[in-house]
Amino acid sequence: MATIPRKDKDFLAFGRNVYELTVSRASDWGYATKELQEFSALENDAESAYEANINPRTSSRTTSALKKTSFAAYEKFLRGFVKKLEANDKVTEAELLAMGLPSRVHHAHGKLPPPSEVLDLNVTTGKHLEVDVRARIPESGHPTEYLKHHGIAGIVIRFRVDGGEWQERYVKRTGERLSFSPEQEGLHVTVSAAWINPSLEPGPFCPEIRVLIN
Repeated sequence: MATIPRKDKDFLAFGRNVYELTVSRASDWGYATKELQEFSALENDAESAYEANINPRTSSRTTSALKKTSFAAYEKFLRGFVKKLEANDKVTEAELLAMGLPSRVHHAHGKLPPPSEVLDLNVTTGKHLEVDVRARIPESGHPTEYLKHHGIAGIVIRFRVDGGEWQERYVKRTGERLSFSPEQEGLHVTVSAAWINPSLEPGPFCPEIRVLIN
């Protein structure tokens, strides 16, 4: 069971994160509008009571009592909601961790497992003696959010110029620009890549792509 933060601001931030990620995945995880409306109402009540209680112009015994009551109701709801999330097999390990919840599986040192998806790689010739390598994000939205939700820290690029040794480059983003020497102009470079977790452990590598260095 997840530990609910005790500090007021951390508690509210925790609840907001769980709510926003649940709303974004509600249809996939099977959550009804009514339950999310209750979540939103309790969250708003707690945040409003908190703001009123820390504002010197409105703070009073009444606001303090209201904050205590609203926080208690919100925490009770959150504990039940989080328990359901942890039991919902449609919620992935990476998604649990993105919400600040513990993984169901106890990996060594609490690490995420390597990504399981094969990335979709785009390799294009850039400026002179440069090749751009970039992983396509398979979902709409900001790349950072996709990576966070799937427990991905970046990519590892594996490449080899004709006649040369394989090299690997780890980058904590979705792309990288490879630069080559004038002596390598006219040769081909073969490139593959894989998603990596925060421990830099790669998932499966994508099919190799071969392009001309010019």
